[in-house]
Amino acid sequence: MKKIKITSALIIVLFICVGAWQNQDYFLQKNILDLNFYFKQFSLPETANGLYWIICFTIGFLISYFSSLAFRFKAQRKIKMQNQTIENYRETVQELKIEVEKIKASGLVNAKNRYDNENLPDNEQLSEPDENNEVKESSDEEKIE
Repeated sequence: MKKIKITSALIIVLFICVGAWQNQDYFLQKNILDLNFYFKQFSLPETANGLYWIICFTIGFLISYFSSLAFRFKAQRKIKMQNQTIENYRETVQELKIEVEKIKASGLVNAKNRYDNENLPDNEQLSEPDENNEVKESSDEEKIE
């Protein structure tokens, strides 16, 4: 993806350079810029058209940069908050894993399974895990008996 972005940027720059080179006479031609406002009139000295173009593109770039600045700050703050939330969830998951390991080590899991089996109706008894902690599947024949 990075190569595609670089290639497309180079192609755009190439087209701009070719257009500027082919219109070199226009960009080097000097003109006087007069600005007439209702209350004031400005007259800028004779300057090349290319310089006016550069000034306009620079002003447009700065306007777009500063108008998107608030959005970028909000996005950065939101990303920071979401990363903190993710870190909190990871800590919680780690604590829960440690708690599960402690419960497995103490043997309370098998006692709880026995307690749950005693409170279930007779036809829904759960199978006890064997020595490899694998629950045996009960077949239909065992359910009938």
